[in-house]
Amino acid sequence: MSIQWVSDLIDSSNKQWNQYLLKSIFSPMEVSVVLNIQLSLYPKEDKIIWGGTKNGIFSVHSAYHLLKNRENLGLRNIPSSSRLHKWDLMDKNGIRTFLWKLCANGLANGENLAIQNLSINVPCRFCGEEKETSKHIMLKCPFAHVVWFGSPLSYKPELENDFSIANWLEQWLKYIQKDKSVGASAFPLASFICSQIWLARNDMHFHKCVWTPM
Repeated sequence: MSIQWVSDLIDSSNKQWNQYLLKSIFSPMEVSVVLNIQLSLYPKEDKIIWGGTKNGIFSVHSAYHLLKNRENLGLRNIPSSSRLHKWDLMDKNGIRTFLWKLCANGLANGENLAIQNLSINVPCRFCGEEKETSKHIMLKCPFAHVVWFGSPLSYKPELENDFSIANWLEQWLKYIQKDKSVGASAFPLASFICSQIWLARNDMHFHKCVWTPM
């Protein structure tokens, strides 16, 4: 079956999402995200919307900036060893402290709690498929993929297996030296997104509150 429009994913008989079709196309996390989208009681015709602007209208200017962001933030070559040493940009809302814990692998994730012999389920709170490590939560989990790609950074993590969180964050700092207009905003935003992903994880674990990634 060829899927071209959102309406193709909706069961016309009951005006609900076609769960069987969704599960045959998307990952479990993506299916969960779609099912959380409430359908209108008064359906309208689908229309094409450009995600690069707030009004949904395509412009060459917005396309240029979208492609420029993807080019600058590709992060394909992660160095094997380096240290994050610039923290003067992040001194508000506790984000700097959070980053220190993240880079030092000091967050109370499933892997670290299991190491301390605490009784806790190790799998990721979001997807339930992989071991809950900081790397997985922030960058490898399907939930994180949707968050990053849907953010103003339009970023898609493509990382080597031996990367570290500190290496990855340092790449954002390097963009400040290469292009101040991009780097000065990219690093704080990337740091903020990481902190919000962790907050979403804790809300799910402690309060059973499920965040949508968009």
